Amino acid sequence: MIILLISACRATYCFAVAENTLTIWQNPTNLSKYQLAWNTLNKSREDIYYQVTATSLMSDIIYPTYYRPEFAQVKCWSVQYLNQNAERQTASRKYSYGLTAQSQQNEV
Repeated sequence: MIILLISACRATYCFAVAENTLTIWQNPTNLSKYQLAWNTLNKSREDIYYQVTATSLMSDIIYPTYYRPEFAQVKCWSVQYLNQNAERQTASRKYSYGLTAQSQQNEV
């Protein structure tokens, strides 16, 4: 514990500060809940999560067909978890997104 005395404006202030030497990385019990992928994947099929960028477009590589990556600019997307297998602790994710006009300019 560190005790700090400060004298200012004809008054004395006393602060007691306790230093926490344990960061989250040094506490495996607390950290483990964030490291288990199944905690994220074990969601209801009816749950759909949405994310929207408010200030700028998100640029990313998407795969509209297998082995054919394309550059895209996305404003909003969603993810849904499918095919959960509790025994193997696996699941699939289905992403849906809306492309901007800029992303679709080369499409017919």
